[in-house]
Amino acid sequence: MDSPFFASYLRRTEKFIQVLVGLTVLLTLTGPHGSQFPALLLFLICLPLSFHSNGRYSTVSRWWLIAMIFPFLTALPLAISSQTGEALDAPSRYLIAGAVFLALQHVVIDAKMILRAASLAPILAVALNIHQLDTPRLDFGVGILESAYLAVALFSLSLHAVFVEKTSFWRAVAGVGMIAALVVIAFSGTRGAWPALFAVLLLNVFLLPGYWRTKITVAVMTPILAVVLVLSSPYLKLRMDAMVSGIESYAAGGGHDNSVGLRLDLWRMSWQAFLQGPVWGLSYQERSKVMKQFGKEHPETMIGVDGRSSSHNELLNALSKKGLLGLAAILLLYAVPLTFFWQQMKRARSNLAVHLSIAGIGAVLAIFFSGLTESPLMHVRVATSYIFIMIFLYYAILAVENNSAAHTGVSAR
Repeated sequence: MDSPFFASYLRRTEKFIQVLVGLTVLLTLTGPHGSQFPALLLFLICLPLSFHSNGRYSTVSRWWLIAMIFPFLTALPLAISSQTGEALDAPSRYLIAGAVFLALQHVVIDAKMILRAASLAPILAVALNIHQLDTPRLDFGVGILESAYLAVALFSLSLHAVFVEKTSFWRAVAGVGMIAALVVIAFSGTRGAWPALFAVLLLNVFLLPGYWRTKITVAVMTPILAVVLVLSSPYLKLRMDAMVSGIESYAAGGGHDNSVGLRLDLWRMSWQAFLQGPVWGLSYQERSKVMKQFGKEHPETMIGVDGRSSSHNELLNALSKKGLLGLAAILLLYAVPLTFFWQQMKRARSNLAVHLSIAGIGAVLAIFFSGLTESPLMHVRVATSYIFIMIFLYYAILAVENNSAAHTGVSAR
C-alpha cells in the first residue's frame, strides 16, 4: 500500500513532472544550457519518489541503472589512488538521471507529448536564430557540434511523429520539425552529423512499418532535401571539400595542421595512452605527458598537451582517459537502451510502441555515429538530453504496452 505522504506527493506533483518531461525535450536545442535546467528541476521533484518502489511497473530495469551508475564507478580507481585523478567528465549527470529513472516508474509518460516536444525543439531553435542564418557556422544555442548531433536524434523522433499523429496539424508540425532539424545540421557546418543522419535514414528504410512506398519516400526525399540544404550553406560545402583534401594530404604524409589531421593524430595518441593505462586509464596529468611525448616524436602535430582535451572519438576518448572501464561505461550507455528498444520493437502489441522503439533506436545510432568524430556523451548538454530522452522513451513505451495488455494482465516488461 502507498503511504499517505507518498500518495499525496505524487498526486500534487504528477502534472508538474509531466510538464518538466516535455520541457526537457523541448529545450534540447535552446539556450546555452539546453535541457539541463528542466532536467535538474525534474530531479529535485522526483527525488522523494525515487525512494519508493511500489510503482506501476513491478521492477525497474537493473541494466538501465547499471548503465547510469557505471560512469561514476569508472572514476573511483584514480579518484582513490591519485591526487590528479578526475571523474569521467562529470558522471553526476548520469546519477541524477538514475534517480529520475527510479521515480518515473510511478508516472504514466505520454508518448505523444515526447514526440511533439521533439518536433517543436528544432523549430524553436531555428525560429530563435533565423536572423543569423548567414553566419558561417551557426551555434543554435547549445554549441555548434552539440546542436548538430542532438538535431539528428530529434530528427529520428520527428520522423516517427509524422506516422503516429492523428491530426493533420501535428503531422505538419512533425514534418516541419524534420526540416528544421536538417536546417540545424546544415547550418551548424558540422560534418560529423551527416553519417549519423544517413545511418538513421538507412535504419528506417529497413525497419519503418508500412508499405515499401513509404520507406522509399523517406529514403529518397530526405537526402534530396539534405543536399539542397548543403548547397544552401556554402561554408559546409567548403568544409566537405576541406575534409576530402585533408584525408588525401594526411595519407601522403602531411596535413597535420587541419581538423582532419588533428583528429587522426589524436586517435593515434589516444591509443598510446590506452596502452599505458589499459584497465582504468590515465589521469589528465599522465595523459598530458603522453601528448608531450607524441609531440616530440611527431613535431608536425597540432594536438597540444592538454590532458583534458577530447580525442574527437567517443570510444578512444574513453579508452585513453578511463581505459577498459571507461569503454564499458560508454558501451553500456549505447547497448542498454538499444537492446531494450530492439526487444520492444520485436514484441510490441501496438503500432505506437513500434514507432517509439524505432525512434529510440535511431536516437541511439545518432549519438553513436556522431561519436565517430567527437565525444558527445562527454559533453554535458548532449549527455543530459540523450540520457533523459532515453528514459522518457523507456517509460512511454512501457505505458503504451501496459495499456494495450491491460485486458490480458500481461506485463509489457
